[in-house]
Amino acid sequence: SRVTGGLRRNRSALAGTIITLIVILAVFLGPVISPYDPNEMDFTAILSPPSLDHWFGTNATGHDVLTRVLYGARISLLITFLGVTIGGVIGTLVGMACAFIGRWVDAVVMRVVDLIFAFPTFVLALFLMLVMGFGIQSVIMAIALVYIPNFARLARNTTMAIKQEAYIQAARLMG
Repeated sequence: SRVTGGLRRNRSALAGTIITLIVILAVFLGPVISPYDPNEMDFTAILSPPSLDHWFGTNATGHDVLTRVLYGARISLLITFLGVTIGGVIGTLVGMACAFIGRWVDAVVMRVVDLIFAFPTFVLALFLMLVMGFGIQSVIMAIALVYIPNFARLARNTTMAIKQEAYIQAARLMG
């Protein structure tokens, strides 16, 4: 297919895709890969180096580092996926609505989007975390709110371009 042909030509994209799939697979197979409980402490193996028993070694409290990385990555992937998905859905809907409605609604919403673009993403996310409080839901919402302008601008511009296509004009003329 077209995608796999492009990946074969671009070796670094293929390598990145393979590494990403391996990491995602490792995260979801975490309990199978590492038999330890992420909260279990092994006082006999405090700060032990990597070995066959503990592939990444242990930390200062005796936790298996690989297990904690795999469980932590699961939460990080979930937060990132939900934040970007929520931001994408809301941003796309807002952008498409602005393109369809037009006039002053489009102007006002796009100025708000421009205002949000003016702030550095990381600073804006930290500010939103302070306002909403700390926790997984707040992190997800902060990520979503930071990504909404990106998707809104993209969806608006794409919708505006499609509105000018000949088949749309023909459909309007036909009623």
